[in-house]
Amino acid sequence: MSPLPTPAGPEPGELRTPEVCRFLDLTVTQLELALRESEPSVSAIAGAIGALAADVRELERFLPDVGPRLREAVVALQFYDRLSQRLTHARDGLMLLAGALQNPAPGDAAWAGLHERVRRQYSMEQERKIFELAQNGAAPEEFSKALAAHAPEASADRVELF
Repeated sequence: MSPLPTPAGPEPGELRTPEVCRFLDLTVTQLELALRESEPSVSAIAGAIGALAADVRELERFLPDVGPRLREAVVALQFYDRLSQRLTHARDGLMLLAGALQNPAPGDAAWAGLHERVRRQYSMEQERKIFELAQNGAAPEEFSKALAAHAPEASADRVELF
């Protein structure tokens, strides 16, 4: 009776799940750190603008253009909300992927479940569009083209809630 063959180790240069998961965890941590570090500065800016806005009537006596400028500043600060939301979604998606790699479930149902969990977290149309392109096998270059075609309208009076 011949001995059972031992499973071959990974090929040189082959990606191994534990290393991939550690790299994903590193990336998740970097995203989390970026979000945490930026929050105090953006909050301070928002607080300063809010304090000015509270005194806008008094300020407009001396600076008639201050009201519209403050509204522009408030709308411009929305970049941080969108950035924070996108980074949070990227972080969460990487965490879901790392979890799926560490605890693999058999078959296509595992990927379908992962895709559905990622899809549910998106609230912005651009994110949904990119996800749809990825689902359909689009190349990353196509993502950029789709984003350029779907750029949000720039309007100083527009406040976007999401």
